[in-house]
Amino acid sequence: MQRKTIPVSNPQANYLAHKADIDRAITGVLESGRYILGPEVEQFEKEFAAWIKTPFCVGVASGTDALALAAPWASVRAMKLSRFPIPRLPRQPR
Repeated sequence: MQRKTIPVSNPQANYLAHKADIDRAITGVLESGRYILGPEVEQFEKEFAAWIKTPFCVGVASGTDALALAAPWASVRAMKLSRFPIPRLPRQPR
């Protein structure tokens, strides 16, 4: 009996379905030399904010950054905690 699997995700299929758009976006960023912030991030923030029906959106580098930014304004304030532990990645040797 042959076992069949149900794929959870197929990144290659998704990439191939949108290859031209993805390649164009990557090439544009690489050619601009702006790898941090830049017009693409600003456009993403505007479009994502509109999609979730909120006036603002802030793009961050990681989930840890998102927690650090959101914690003071979330339920942490309601719980009256003076500290909120955020995991930090260890420093990479240079």
